[in-house]
Amino acid sequence: MSFPVSLVDGLPGQFLECSFRGIPFAVTKGSGTNGRKTAVHEYPMKDGVWVEDLGRKGRQFRISGFMVGALGYSQRDLLSRACEIPGPGLLVHPSLGAIQAVCVNGLQWSEREGVFNVIDLEMEFVEQSNLFNVIQTTAAHATIGTLSASTSLISSNGFIASANPLAGGSDAVISAATATGTAWAAPLVNFSKSPTFVSKAQSSQSISDFRVSLNDILSEMGSALNVEEIASAMSSLPSVITGSDFSVSDKMQMLFPLFNILDAADETMSDNLPVTISGKKRMLSSMASYLGGFLSIGPLCEVISQYKPDNSLDALGLLQKLKVIFETLVILAPDSWEGLSENLFNLRAQTVNYLLNQATSLSDMIEVDAPSSLPSLALAQILYGDGSRSSEIEAENQTVHPAFMPSNLTVKAQ
Repeated sequence: MSFPVSLVDGLPGQFLECSFRGIPFAVTKGSGTNGRKTAVHEYPMKDGVWVEDLGRKGRQFRISGFMVGALGYSQRDLLSRACEIPGPGLLVHPSLGAIQAVCVNGLQWSEREGVFNVIDLEMEFVEQSNLFNVIQTTAAHATIGTLSASTSLISSNGFIASANPLAGGSDAVISAATATGTAWAAPLVNFSKSPTFVSKAQSSQSISDFRVSLNDILSEMGSALNVEEIASAMSSLPSVITGSDFSVSDKMQMLFPLFNILDAADETMSDNLPVTISGKKRMLSSMASYLGGFLSIGPLCEVISQYKPDNSLDALGLLQKLKVIFETLVILAPDSWEGLSENLFNLRAQTVNYLLNQATSLSDMIEVDAPSSLPSLALAQILYGDGSRSSEIEAENQTVHPAFMPSNLTVKAQ
């Protein structure tokens, strides 16, 4: 006998949320292993043993959870790819907090017999210990990840609470929000079809998985019957980017266009509900635009917290772009979406501090006029006394050929 899907639809509300690399899931059980590494030495003709301390063991965490809903299978695929990305990722757990961890032994998932749209998950993580990592950077990344998750949750809940009275079960009004959601995703859809996207992908499988996940979300958005389904579909879209195996720079390139939808949104939202269908459609469309921006800012800040600028100008340029986006979002944040403005301020503060710290630790850029066109190897030796830094000069000046550098150069001061 199969269980009706309606019996499991309410499950996520009864469990706390966890996420890995920005991909959320409900967590049902957790366990861990902590302690010291030891070696027990036994000697002949001696009573007792000597236990040698070899340092702290890596902290291991075992997490059980599940995904549920029409997008559960797409979310599972995103989480699968997140676990396949090499290196540590941000694990946000309701009791462990935010930590950098590596998924060991892979993701184990199973579908319940006779029940659709429910996927059970089993994962094991080991906390990453990187002696060369800067503690401040790790802490900033963890804090930004936590703020990102809460911003998305507040935005989704605020949208649902504000949009339900407007929608009122009207298909015409709901279709306005779905159209806005589709328009919000359009830059990402167009980019996924471009030659640039194909050239940056790690493999043909990455391209296929990305497009399938994106199409699933668009299909779910297009067939949404209520504002809850719209919010669910829109909330899943940034995860397609953050959970992919593209580089940090490529992820930023995909996330920034998602804020273009804010240009068409009204900057004010009246407390009085419009009485006409056209008025309701216009207001709900603006709300969906707000939601798109608020859902994108957290993932963007998470990606930025992993970005390593080449120089101070890169960091300051990114800071300026981020400042404009935050100023727009703060203006648009509805007062009725309680806690959103505070979260935005905290998220901005953490991300700005990270970029400023990066900028101050990097070299300034200066203009250099060479007497003639010289090879990059010679310039590196003249400027830095280190010919191996020729690649830096080539990268900063978009060199056509390293043997013929332009006479006017932009280089690092140190």
